[in-house]
Amino acid sequence: MFGFPVLPMVLLFAGTLDLAISGGIYLYLDSIRRRCAEIRHKWRPVQAKILSSRLTQKQGDQGTLYTSEIRYEYSVDGTRYESDRISAYPKWSSSSREPHLKVVEQFPEGAEFTASVNPRKLSESVLLADPPQPKGIRIVLIILAGTGVATLIGGILVWVLKVGMPA
Repeated sequence: MFGFPVLPMVLLFAGTLDLAISGGIYLYLDSIRRRCAEIRHKWRPVQAKILSSRLTQKQGDQGTLYTSEIRYEYSVDGTRYESDRISAYPKWSSSSREPHLKVVEQFPEGAEFTASVNPRKLSESVLLADPPQPKGIRIVLIILAGTGVATLIGGILVWVLKVGMPA
């Protein structure tokens, strides 16, 4: 009908897309892992004081979204800085209140913690050098990669064996 075998092409495209998505997620998480290693080994530890610690919520299109907002101060070589960066991961919001509440409870207002400061840019700091990875991400990557490989193999087999194609 189209001059080329549609089913194998769809399977090959879907498998390639699946592998590309899982590869992209893996590379993104690996870059954060490397950034955390850099923070642990190269960034300067300093004392930080929590100025504010609160759970915020806002109405989104699909319900309430929660975010933990931690603001802290620290000094480097006599200069005072403020930051709200918790970890190497970007700030995030979710419909689940619990993980954000745990962060707020972990960093109560007035408490002192060790922050890590970028020696090349003293205004850049984080409170957690090793934040927990999102739950279930490894299994998602394994499933995505596995289905991608299986779909590619299926596409190749359909193409080679001409299964489901007109003779």
